[in-house]
Amino acid sequence: MITQFSFAQKIEPGRYFSVYKYIPEEHKIILNGEFGVIITFLDSNYFFYKYQDDITDLRGFGKYTLRKKFINFEFLDTSDKFDTVKYKILDSSITFTDSIEYYISVTDNYSVLQDAYIEFTNDSGKHINFGSDESGMLKCKIPKLFNPTKIRVVYLGYEIIEFSLLKNQNLKVEFIMSNKFKRIEAGETITYSIKEINLNGFYMIGGIFSEWTFFKRED
Repeated sequence: MITQFSFAQKIEPGRYFSVYKYIPEEHKIILNGEFGVIITFLDSNYFFYKYQDDITDLRGFGKYTLRKKFINFEFLDTSDKFDTVKYKILDSSITFTDSIEYYISVTDNYSVLQDAYIEFTNDSGKHINFGSDESGMLKCKIPKLFNPTKIRVVYLGYEIIEFSLLKNQNLKVEFIMSNKFKRIEAGETITYSIKEINLNGFYMIGGIFSEWTFFKRED
């Protein structure tokens, strides 16, 4: 039996995720509940890559090369590609008292995070620390003379957040924690065989995929 490959020259930019089964005539997808790969194709042949299962979360950035029957992903330096600081500033104002007021909420986009470690530091290396309450909140006042310049938020299993502060500014902010992940090192490569590229997606085999797996383009 001869496998038919498409000879498409380009994958349309967008976000593609691996699915357990795809039924094109019904536009039906069945996701794999055990693990998944998401690849975001950018302009100029760059990409973001994410693999996740119950234990592992791997992410990488790099440049891909598409040939007639295979695609090669080469990972590059990712030190400045993943911004894990997600926040919403809800209010900010200059303080006219001898202290600075902070209202901080810590969540993970799904639920509040109780007992998050929240540390204020200044340029002298001194620090004051608190914990979030059962609502994921912290309400506190820091003496203006302490002059805090940075907030550090730590919660087990999540990426550490470091957030720079403006001088003498009362602040109300929500921090959204991201799951801790491992970066794929520069120089690593992954090569897949690829076929049937179209606007809906494409099929790949190789790496962790022992069978042809459809990568569906996100609508």
